[in-house]
Order: sequence, then C-alpha cells, then structure tokens
Amino acid sequence: MKYFGKTRRGKVYGIRPFERDGAARRKTGDTVAADLAKDFAGILAGRGNGLLWAQTSEDLSSIPDRSVDAIVTDPPYCDNVMYAELADFFYVWLRLGLKNTYPWFEPEITPKAREIVQNKVQEKDEDFFFRGLTRVFQQCYRVLEDKGLMVFTFHHKETWAWKSVLLAILNAGFYVAAVYSVQSEGRTGLHGEVGNIGYDIPFVCRKRPGDGQPVGWETLKDEIYFAAQASVERLKTSSRQLSDGDLFVIVMGRCLEIYSKHWPHVLKEGEPVDVDQAVDDLDDLVDSLIKSYELKLLPPTLDETTKLYLLYIAGQPTVSGDELRKRLVTGGGRLSDFTGRGYLVKKGRRFTVAAPGQRVEFIERQIEREADLPLIDIAHHLYATYQTGQPLQWRMMGRCSRDELVAVLEHLYRKTGDRAWRAVAELSRRALAPGQEAMM
Repeated sequence: MKYFGKTRRGKVYGIRPFERDGAARRKTGDTVAADLAKDFAGILAGRGNGLLWAQTSEDLSSIPDRSVDAIVTDPPYCDNVMYAELADFFYVWLRLGLKNTYPWFEPEITPKAREIVQNKVQEKDEDFFFRGLTRVFQQCYRVLEDKGLMVFTFHHKETWAWKSVLLAILNAGFYVAAVYSVQSEGRTGLHGEVGNIGYDIPFVCRKRPGDGQPVGWETLKDEIYFAAQASVERLKTSSRQLSDGDLFVIVMGRCLEIYSKHWPHVLKEGEPVDVDQAVDDLDDLVDSLIKSYELKLLPPTLDETTKLYLLYIAGQPTVSGDELRKRLVTGGGRLSDFTGRGYLVKKGRRFTVAAPGQRVEFIERQIEREADLPLIDIAHHLYATYQTGQPLQWRMMGRCSRDELVAVLEHLYRKTGDRAWRAVAELSRRALAPGQEAMM
C-alpha cells in the first residue's frame, strides 16, 4: 500500500503539477504527460511531444545534427548500481502481460550487453565504461545545437571514476561550464547506509568554443585551491551534517570544472598536464582541504594512531587498500600498523573496517600486557561493552583524558551516525569530571 500511495501521488502531480513558493503551492501551466510520436521527424513536425526508444544511446543516428536544444540525463555511476540487473525483477512480471504485444518484451530478461557500467561478472572493465560513455557524449555533441546545454548528474567515491567521466566529457568536445550540488536519495534508499554519498553533482556542459589560453598548472592549482577551500568552509558551516564522501564529490566537481575550462592547454614545465595527473593532484588537494578542516575538530594532543583512524578509516564500511596506503603515508602512518592491530580485514583489493566488537579480544590481550593503548582502542572497548548491555568500566586500560575521550567518541558519532557512540560519550561525560584523567 505504501508503494501504491507513492505511485498515486506521482500520477496526481503529473496531472496537476505545482511548484513550491514558500509554504504555498503555485500551480504550473503544463501537465506532465507525453503525446508519443513515432519518430524524431514527428517531434519536429509537431505530431507529438515525446519519443521513447529501448536502445543504447551510443547510436542516435535518427536525430539530425544540431537539432536538440538541451540534453538532460543521468548516466550509470560506473560500478555503483547494476540497473539492468535490478530491472529484471520487475521486467519478468511485466513481460507476462506485454510480450505478445510489444517486441521489446520478447526476451526473458533485460538486455545487458551494451549497458555502460563496470561489471566484473560481465567482463566489463573501466575501459569499457569510459569508451561507452565517450560514444554517448559524442552523439550528444553531434545532436546538440551549438549553444545548447548537456546536463547530467554524477557521484562516486573513487578517483578513477572521476577520471573516466572527465575524459569522456573532454574527448567528446565539451567542457564543464558549472557544477552544483543537490541532495540525492533519502536515507532509506539503496544508498541510505552510513558512509554512502548523499549528494549528486549536476554537471552543466557546453561545447568547447575553441582553443583557450595556456595556463601553468601551479597557477591553476592555486586558483582551484582557493575555490575549493571556499566550498569546504561554506559546506562545513551549513546546517546539515556532511560526510567526507559528500565533501569529496562536491569539491571534486568544482575542481574539475575549473580544470576543464583550460584543458588541453594546462602546462607544467612546458608539457601538457593530462587528466590522469590532474585528477590525482586534485584528489590530494581535496583530501588535504577536508582533513585540515577535520583536524580542527580534534584535540591537538591525540595519539597518531587515533588521529589517522578518525581521518581515514572511521565511518567507512570498506576502504581501498591503494588509496588508504597513500593517505596513511602522507599522514606519517603505515597500512601494516592498522592491519596488524585488527582495524582492517583484507578482502581482495579492499579492506573491510572491523567493528569494535571484533577487536575486543586483541584489546584485552593488550590490557593484560599493560601495553599503552591508542585512544581509539579505548573507545572501541567501551563501545563493544555498551553494545553487550554490561556496565562500562573506566578503570582498566591506562590513562586518558576525559575531554579527549569524549571528543573522540563524539567524532565517531559524527563520522558514523551511530547513536551508540553518542550514548557512550554521554556516559563518559557524566562519569568523569572535566579535565579528569580516567584510569582506563
């Protein structure tokens, strides 16, 4: 019934659409409904206002050159969601009633050969995604009028995906004229889990007008840095809590916008700076901006293990081994320090972040040896104890400052959204006086 109600509200809106103007509703003039034409010529002749094709967008040959005013699309997000596979659940039921009427419903499952995604099971790699997306954007360039706009949304937490998308944009003849950030799916959707990105980045692209003026990469990086810094400050002071992933996609989008306006005449020591190098450098720039802001929220006397854990591991279900290794080296740490203490469990090229309860045995062995514990280990032990329903013990693990402990627990709540961290922080705050050292 909930699904039926949501669908019904959508249909009602299509018949009587409105735009919000403060608290009031302002009715719009046009009904959201399609009068389907048989082909694009019918659209141009006014014999309909909509056209549906069940095919890949790599071939738009039936649309004449420069005949489209604007393109608005939502391409696949690389390897995030396999939409064709998900569609099979609905398709197999719809097919029962439609297969004898519409030829598109004759196959038993949805076609997937040309779906532009990265999917190891289908032997589709990063190059398959990049080349397919480039062909689509090239078709968009051909059919778009010279002053038209191509707008699409994108987000991804991995740097390689941004490289593929930017290369496809540039190789098709576009540049990024502007980027925006909009809140995407609700917290209960497919991507509603803690640590997932909550924002989409709409890219507004235009046809490149011609060769631009050469610019030095260091000069351009300074421009990008200050623009990105302003974005971080603005976003971090907004009312809504933003994850590191949110900040990454929003700021990376802004960085790529500026770079794309000067490509391919971005030079370093007289040589062009290609997309691979540019995105890698921008990735480091974005990370340093985000982490420098986050460090301001942490006690300056934190031990390095706790600091690096909070900056690069906390709040993520999994992490890329290559990416984490690079970040830890930059921060003065080693990946082996975190795998050896059970913070991470290797799964292929990625690492799963261990839950606090999975680390209790290791931590208690360290307690028995009277070893000095990083504050994150103390926080993990308290959390795991709280989850079992047992009383918390503040006299078992060496010394730590009450203020530092509470700050770490509160930061873990901000990073994960898990209210248990806040509960443990509040219990610790009540049990210990300000400035008091807890005999942990």
